[in-house]
Amino acid sequence: MNRNSSILLAIALATTACHKPESDEEKEADKVKPTATVETVKLEKSTITASVTAYGTVVAQPADLESVSVQYESKVIRLLVSAGEPVKEGRALIEIEPSPDTKLQLGEAESAAESTRLQLEQTQRRFDMKLAVNQDLQQARQEARDAAAKFTNLKARGAGDRTTLNADCDGLLASIDVRIGQIVPAGGPLLSLVPGRQIEILLGVEPENAGRLHEGQKVHIHSANQEGVEGDGGIRLVTQRVNPETRLVDTFVTVPPDVPLLLDGYVRGEIPVEEKNAFVVPRDAVLPSEDGSTLFTVRDGHAVEHKVTTGLETDTSTEVTGETLQEGDEVVTVGNYQLEDGMAVEKAER
Repeated sequence: MNRNSSILLAIALATTACHKPESDEEKEADKVKPTATVETVKLEKSTITASVTAYGTVVAQPADLESVSVQYESKVIRLLVSAGEPVKEGRALIEIEPSPDTKLQLGEAESAAESTRLQLEQTQRRFDMKLAVNQDLQQARQEARDAAAKFTNLKARGAGDRTTLNADCDGLLASIDVRIGQIVPAGGPLLSLVPGRQIEILLGVEPENAGRLHEGQKVHIHSANQEGVEGDGGIRLVTQRVNPETRLVDTFVTVPPDVPLLLDGYVRGEIPVEEKNAFVVPRDAVLPSEDGSTLFTVRDGHAVEHKVTTGLETDTSTEVTGETLQEGDEVVTVGNYQLEDGMAVEKAER
């Protein structure tokens, strides 16, 4: 063997020694790559509706609320109904009597009427005897008329007797504003009655959403106190002020009379404000990223990352747009937090 052949042989042996065969474990490790198990939905266009949610109470319509009162100071003797009770026309509501001061005024008015009547008779006799002038007679007549009118007026208003006040129409008793034994000033409210079922809903809307609402807009109402009671109404008025107590914008909603809502009951209103036909995915499919939002789809058994922009949202869904999205893509909804672009994936069996 010549010198060159010996050198080549030595190099070959050294190379072989440096590159010994891989073990079976090393070969198996090379074959194993990370694989994620995911769930997907088809990317499709559908209608998504954004809504404003507001909460409020069932109230009487202000224009139809009737206040029951009397035009003299009175004392409450008996309450014959309960707040929230439906009443028929003629139903006895409350029993009252004149207050001690009213009784005193009535007595004084009666006494004054009798006194001025007697004074008038005396003046008339003196006039007939030429002992009084016509001016004296006219003054006596005026005083007698005034005193009699005051007494008659008090009597006509019921100030002389115990009185039972009745409902003058069918309705719903909105409130009882007094208690037994209370002295109520003249004209002060005793009870409030809602004729028929003239009720509406007062919602409190966040100020930033008030500008998206308008008269006539549809509102879907859900009762919080009555399971299964719901219905559709319409906005009657969006006030142009922030309620200083709630810091919300008062919004009044009319409802059909056949929706059996309870007066003063709590309700939730859903008000649609915008609608689109667009790519819609479950909210869980969209992930936050440093420069916006992303979602993953599955193509050829691998995850594909897409930069997307979100639009309208509901409690469960969101609108997405993206240059690389295609209708029919398999959008990952479960398992997306562990994905990286290009990672091998397999879909879970449902």
